[in-house]
Amino acid sequence: MLKLGNNFDKGFVFNDRYEIVRELGRGGNSCVYLSLDKSSSPPIEVALKVSPPPISDKKFIPKFLREAFQLSRLDHPNIMKLLDFGNTDGFYYMATGFIRGRSLQDYMLDAPIIEQSAIAVAQEVGKAFCHMREHNVIHRDVKPDNILISEDNEIILVDFGLAKEEGQKTLSVGDELFGTPHFMAPERVLDSENLTIKTDIYSLGVTLYYIVSGKYPFDDKNLVKIVQMHLRKNPPPLKEVASDISPPFVKAVERMMEKDVTSRCSLDEMVELFDALAE
Repeated sequence: MLKLGNNFDKGFVFNDRYEIVRELGRGGNSCVYLSLDKSSSPPIEVALKVSPPPISDKKFIPKFLREAFQLSRLDHPNIMKLLDFGNTDGFYYMATGFIRGRSLQDYMLDAPIIEQSAIAVAQEVGKAFCHMREHNVIHRDVKPDNILISEDNEIILVDFGLAKEEGQKTLSVGDELFGTPHFMAPERVLDSENLTIKTDIYSLGVTLYYIVSGKYPFDDKNLVKIVQMHLRKNPPPLKEVASDISPPFVKAVERMMEKDVTSRCSLDEMVELFDALAE
């Protein structure tokens, strides 16, 4: 019997299948381990997220099931692959493919990203968006931390903990606003029940602005003020904070960051813009 609060040591086999190699990180009430899936021959590396039984968080199980359901519908090389999920002894777990690499945020610790690399990010994440659109899935938390670059230079969108189906009612207003204010589209506040893939396009636009300039378009110590800036304020022109960026790239990012959803570029338009930039 597993015990609440256990830290699983190296060699422990979770659910008679996943052999713990080492801890990768933790957040909230969950812990993620690099594990070996012993059901495969030879065993394959997976990222195993384990959460103990929720005691007071009544939203935990619906949120867990929502993430698992959305990920189970997606199968694309630019999207984190769900391999298994369930619960054992009250512990909820989710196994995904393990990606050896670094996040865009990690790369930003060294220096801003050059334009050609940012174009590649936009193209590959755009492919993920196209697949998500086919299944009416919205990520809702696109940011540098959630875009990984593998050792083979694959660009992969991860962490679908806030993902929802287009038109799907959310658990509560508090849940709806949960996310990262620096990358949050205005409609997350103004029209949270009618989000589309354009919400993720806005967040990707902010991500591109940030990775080529090293600056957030909107920043303040007060997180509420950041959200208000997304609603009412125009960001400093990208050309002013990243002078070596080409005008077509600037235009593409501006189109992605239009506050009015109807004026914001569509996914097809975004794909065309960055395909042209890559030529």
